[in-house]
Amino acid sequence: PEGVCKELQSVFCDILSASSTVQIRKFLSSFGTNSYYMSIQDQDAHEFIITLFDKLDKELGKDFEKDRNEIFGVHSVYTIKSKDAKSESKEFSNEIDLPIKKFKSITESLDHLIEEESINQWDTGSEHGKQDAKRSLRYTKLPPFLIFNLKRYDFDEDKQYSRELRSRFECPENLDMKPYCVEDIDCETKYKIVSVIAHKGNPQTGHYI
Repeated sequence: PEGVCKELQSVFCDILSASSTVQIRKFLSSFGTNSYYMSIQDQDAHEFIITLFDKLDKELGKDFEKDRNEIFGVHSVYTIKSKDAKSESKEFSNEIDLPIKKFKSITESLDHLIEEESINQWDTGSEHGKQDAKRSLRYTKLPPFLIFNLKRYDFDEDKQYSRELRSRFECPENLDMKPYCVEDIDCETKYKIVSVIAHKGNPQTGHYI
């Protein structure tokens, strides 16, 4: 049918047969606005892919949404453990948000994410009362295609404005996620990089390439 899905298919077909730059005005217009407005809209790459997924979900329905979550879905669990109690909280997302401030690579950021965090006087309930505990994150299921969202924007409290962190950040060509997962994970954990989206400009304007 007419819509985002049809125009996205056309873009893929054009890319396969193109000998020069592919025009995507019809694809942008299929979002319900004109291409000029889309090009100047204050939206980062992460916000755009969420919008795209939302449009495709609405056009193609629950079956597509289920398949999309299989292709990109990241399952994780937060565990809080004290001397006498334990609590688990499961989460789901289509990407992994990586802090990059003070870190030099994907592996350093991931090491930080799974680092145990101390919790003082965690309330375990009436049986054991408040106890000191440890909180940790692990991934329980990973998708065929793994999206990392690098958090390159930082708010300067002193100057009261957003800035883009331009420090070097290394993305290895090959990555094994097993050290960041639960011990009994039953899925592929090895990845090879296939795409990088980079920003050129400043936090207020620019282009993604």
